[in-house]
Amino acid sequence: MNLYELQNAGNKATSKFFQQMIDDKIREWGEKKIDESQYHSQLSILYGEMYNSEACKKHAGLMPGWSEAQEKTGALNAVARILVYEKKIEEALDYYQQAFALDPGHEISIEEAGWCCLELKQWEQAEDWFTKGTLLKDDTEPFWEGLGLTMAQQKKYEEALPAFKKGREQCHILHGYYYDHLIGQCYANLNDFYRALGHYTKCLDANPTYTNALNDIATLYFNEEGDMDTAINYLKKAEAIAESNKEDSILQIIYMNLSRIYRKIKEFELHQYYHAKMMEKLGFGSLFNFNDDEDEED
Repeated sequence: MNLYELQNAGNKATSKFFQQMIDDKIREWGEKKIDESQYHSQLSILYGEMYNSEACKKHAGLMPGWSEAQEKTGALNAVARILVYEKKIEEALDYYQQAFALDPGHEISIEEAGWCCLELKQWEQAEDWFTKGTLLKDDTEPFWEGLGLTMAQQKKYEEALPAFKKGREQCHILHGYYYDHLIGQCYANLNDFYRALGHYTKCLDANPTYTNALNDIATLYFNEEGDMDTAINYLKKAEAIAESNKEDSILQIIYMNLSRIYRKIKEFELHQYYHAKMMEKLGFGSLFNFNDDEDEED
């Protein structure tokens, strides 16, 4: 059985499992073993797990007014997750806000509302949600991650740093490299070359194939030190890994940076070559004719 067949079998088994649970709830409802509120709440959650949008929303909408906050919150969050999956972020945020109004201590509602605001570029609202989370439970990593990302998006790097450092303290040991990369980016944006390089290096010590860090180290050497040879070496490492792993989004950036450097050092053939590769990844044709000799000035 190949990987696709295994995944397909797993999906079918999961769907069968949830369908069995739904059938059990319908039977319990028929036998009056669960009340109307429990029935609709639990079915909304189960249909949400199966990505059955229509049924999930239907049962959430049938929740009686006297339902307990916990049951309503579960159903509202189930609908919100479906809406996020459908990329209807504004609608999802509304459901998370309703869930929070019912249960202000519900961590998932707070966190997901924050991520929705971040996705919608509502920076102040995102900051407010993630701050609520840190005040509610300051040992929960995603709240610090979200707060740091929100601050960084607003270019408040000095405020993002303590949030990322707190997130690093709380995260699983295997995820520390991710935070070292984010901390390094903050220091880079604050023009603190050595601290940025130190955290990028720690990131690579933990995960030598992390192409984002390789690219960012190259950018440091290019922009801050003018060390083109070192920058090229890091970019070539990143290029080899990203091409092997088919990391198309970072490859666009790597090709762009190689193109910039080769133009800077007047190696125009390599500049054109990497510019063409970048344009190809972006879905455009090359702007250059490789048969033409070009005497380009910087």
